[in-house]
Amino acid sequence: MRDYDGDNIYRELVEKINRDEILSKLDILNLVFLPLMKTSGSREDMAINAVELAAKIPELETKNFCTGAIIGVAYKFISKNVIEKLKEAFRMNWIVEEFRKEGKEEGIKEGIKEGIKEGIKEGIKEGIKEGIKEGELNSKIEVAKKLLERGNDIDTIAEITELPKGEIEKLKAS
Repeated sequence: MRDYDGDNIYRELVEKINRDEILSKLDILNLVFLPLMKTSGSREDMAINAVELAAKIPELETKNFCTGAIIGVAYKFISKNVIEKLKEAFRMNWIVEEFRKEGKEEGIKEGIKEGIKEGIKEGIKEGIKEGIKEGELNSKIEVAKKLLERGNDIDTIAEITELPKGEIEKLKAS
């Protein structure tokens, strides 16, 4: 692994993760084994950098796998103090993700509540509009019936009530 340019691979992974690209299996392996590659810094520094980079992976399962694997790979050559830092970073990833999930679920619930409220408001508005239209239609039909009873012709009734002639003919037939 010391033949690989860890600094360059690290930069490439940073760019991919910052662009929210999905990491390939090779990318994940490179991230896990970064602490074993040739770098300008120490192995411990690269292990910390790799864990911090893994924390930025949006997909929780991949994030947790990478973090745990990096700690496992680095365990043999890093100090207990650094191991504790890495473990803490791993725990923080998990906690942050739990809060994110909880917030997302709460947001969905609130969104549904707001959607229902807005739907009810819109339904009431539309119901009122339809009621007015239906009421207008009933009034026009009543007027048309009275005009038919008084012997007015269909064309005149259609002009006055703005009802279709076919509707007036149905009224006349009944």
